[in-house]
Amino acid sequence: MQRRGLTLVETLVVISILALLVGLTMSAVQRVRSSAARLQCQNHLRQLSLGLHQHSAARGALPTGISGKQTPTPFLGWHVRLLPYLEQSAIFEQAERAYVQDRNFLHDPPHTGLTKALPGFGCPIDARRTSPKKSRRESGADSRRTSVWKVKIRPAWTECCSLTPP
Repeated sequence: MQRRGLTLVETLVVISILALLVGLTMSAVQRVRSSAARLQCQNHLRQLSLGLHQHSAARGALPTGISGKQTPTPFLGWHVRLLPYLEQSAIFEQAERAYVQDRNFLHDPPHTGLTKALPGFGCPIDARRTSPKKSRRESGADSRRTSVWKVKIRPAWTECCSLTPP
């Protein structure tokens, strides 16, 4: 008597071995993705620090945290002043032109920078990288506090990346 196929036990063993191999492969792929995201986040931090050094060398000081009401560009933050040194000078010039038209930064036209998410200021695994106007309620944060600001001030890399190797 000749056997013409696999028994049920042999089929189950083959399926379990394939499932184990797929599971190991998926785990390795996930580790590679997280490692790539961590490296990209570290690269963004490096670019920010180089931009801060270039700003300091060009102007003699680090950019101010936020400018006051008496300046020509009120409430302009350090991250906007850093844009020319991060190869984003077109967006910086657009922000300057917007302040010439309207000094109130909350008016969307001409201040369209509030609606742009720049990839250099966030981590790849951060959910806010595609939508800077995510409100506290949408992000799952405490909704008891209300604020005019829709953009979170805390840097995104504090949640996703460390500078030490794993």
